[in-house]
Amino acid sequence: MLDWYQPGFYGRWKVSQSSVLRIVMAVLLSLGFGTLMSCGGGDDGPSGPSDPTLVRVIVDPNPNSLNAPWTVTYMGRTVHTGNGDTTLNDLPAGEYTVTWGAVSGWSAPVEDTETIAAGDTHTFLGTYIEIGGNLGTVVVDPEPDSLDAPWTLTFPGRFIYHGNGDSTIVDHPTGPYRITWGEVAGWDTPEEVIETLEGGATLTITGTYTELGVIHIDLNPDGIEGSWHLTGPDRLDLWGQGDSVVTDVPEGEYTTTWGPAVDYQAPAYPETQTLAEGSSITFTGSYSENAYPTGFVDIDVGIFTMGSPDDEPGRILHEWEHQVELTHNFQIQKTEVTNGQYRDALQWAYDNGYITANPDSVFDNYRSNQVLLRMNSSACDIDFADGVFTCRWPAHPVRMVSWYGSVSYCDWLSIQASMTPAYDHSTWVCNNHSPYTAQGYRLPTEAEWEYACRSGSTTAFSNGPITVLGCDGDPVLDQIGWYCGNSGLYPNTVGGLNPNAWGIYDMHGNVWEWVNDQWADNYYVNGPDANYNPVGPTEEVGPYTSFVLRSGGIQNGAAAHRSASRSAAQIYGTVYSWGFRVARTMQ
Repeated sequence: MLDWYQPGFYGRWKVSQSSVLRIVMAVLLSLGFGTLMSCGGGDDGPSGPSDPTLVRVIVDPNPNSLNAPWTVTYMGRTVHTGNGDTTLNDLPAGEYTVTWGAVSGWSAPVEDTETIAAGDTHTFLGTYIEIGGNLGTVVVDPEPDSLDAPWTLTFPGRFIYHGNGDSTIVDHPTGPYRITWGEVAGWDTPEEVIETLEGGATLTITGTYTELGVIHIDLNPDGIEGSWHLTGPDRLDLWGQGDSVVTDVPEGEYTTTWGPAVDYQAPAYPETQTLAEGSSITFTGSYSENAYPTGFVDIDVGIFTMGSPDDEPGRILHEWEHQVELTHNFQIQKTEVTNGQYRDALQWAYDNGYITANPDSVFDNYRSNQVLLRMNSSACDIDFADGVFTCRWPAHPVRMVSWYGSVSYCDWLSIQASMTPAYDHSTWVCNNHSPYTAQGYRLPTEAEWEYACRSGSTTAFSNGPITVLGCDGDPVLDQIGWYCGNSGLYPNTVGGLNPNAWGIYDMHGNVWEWVNDQWADNYYVNGPDANYNPVGPTEEVGPYTSFVLRSGGIQNGAAAHRSASRSAAQIYGTVYSWGFRVARTMQ
């Protein structure tokens, strides 16, 4: 390619060698010339080098009368020096640079670098500009010196210089000079400037780089996903979520506004800090957990009808109606156990050696090594790293917890309260199959659970009959339970809907709840003591024993959330819509 420098423009035109030669041939033929003679160093025609693996380089300084000096460098090594027009044949392909020498009274072109492919010809065209009488000196001074910062100096329409660090350019014409400063990692780049060089004077152009800083966004407690909005100099306007690090920002005043986080109250006021050059600041957003119903409801002894009538819409097998008498007052948790409650208990158990953990799972360390919680699922809202448990949504029900993990939580509460744990972790039996006389915390029996759920009612839901079986919206269930018709298929903050008549929340959905009883299809037909303080089957607990689940989950239709609805799963199961709540016999 020919490089044509055109005064008055910032770029340059490029015209192919073959195009120029065709134009010249046409002109010569029209004038009656039959051949085109080569000039310079004796090339072998315009078509290219004789060897297709080599290249041809044409050096063409203008005006020709100057016979200007030049140097050709190949891959960083000087290979030719000379003066005036020259053709260099049979050179290896690669990167070539032509540096134009000084000619008194003339401004030299900037050096030119091109990569020439095998078989090609390239012309380096260097156009010298006559300077005249008024000359000056330009000093380029990027600060601090240690950066050796890059820059580009342009004399419009004449030449361009590229350089690094401090430089002095002498004997240059007067007029406007534009300098553009290059980027240096970790530093704020000065703005481009245009300054004028006067005759006989020295023009110093200084560009001061300022070291950039770092801003840390730290939401507390760890693990929450609150949003934030950061504003600052140079129209900085960033939005983000959770703990973050913002790098390469200039000095100045910054303001952070805290946004919402699920189950948390955001800090009420924006925070403003000043970042010094090259330093760091930390914005700390301290979120407080939203209040939700906590504690237990006291339940008195009583007799109720367990199961569902034959004509109840949505009824399935194993819901036989029968009378049950409970003769022990008990307490049941107002809500399902939350992520925050389970996280706190896990940390206590880990610190005291009752469990072991890795980022994937939590294991029992109290006479067994059963899996209690699986954290390697996106459905689990609890994480573990460096010996610390965190959670995202502290007021949502804990999920991905096995039956082992549910009863272990009960035992941790008992140990903390100096009570005898209800469960034997070698047999996983509750108080030798006598849960009603256990001292410590435990899961409710299936009979206790349905008694508390019904809260004196006999209808499908504790607050009325069922009218819709699926997800289309049951007006009665909408008031009291989370299901596929109103949950968005995600768990919701506990206690967010109305409680039943006894003040207990979420008994009709949000998550299925493990209970103390093993599953048996016909236990409530012919099981021993099925009508009097029933405890369910008392078979030996094995790794595949199934236990009962009650309540219904966020993915299920309305029929699964009836008071009598029953399900079951194997003891080790961990699913995104399974949780539990705690009970305790009142002594």
